[in-house]
Amino acid sequence: MACTVLGSDGDVAHAKEHDATATATGRGHHDVEPSIVLEMTLGDALADLSTEHREVLHHAYRDDLSQSQIAARLGVPLGTVKTRTYWALAAMRRALAPTFDRPVAA
Repeated sequence: MACTVLGSDGDVAHAKEHDATATATGRGHHDVEPSIVLEMTLGDALADLSTEHREVLHHAYRDDLSQSQIAARLGVPLGTVKTRTYWALAAMRRALAPTFDRPVAA
């Protein structure tokens, strides 16, 4: 499911458009399939990431590249990819914690 959301900015825009339509029509998330709610929530969390953080997750999870391969593709040091991945995943955990009613470790 996450791979679908990671597909492109268009996927994120589509999820946001769907959310806006649901709000405008009075249909909230409770009227939508749970998988769509999760996809929209993931899309919102991804949209809140910086471009640099979003692209490392895209390459890791959509393109199935190793961190070394991502570093080579982006032309940045391996340590930069590791740091971006760490902070991107931390931001995703924080953003998604309320959805799953789980506390986030510091």
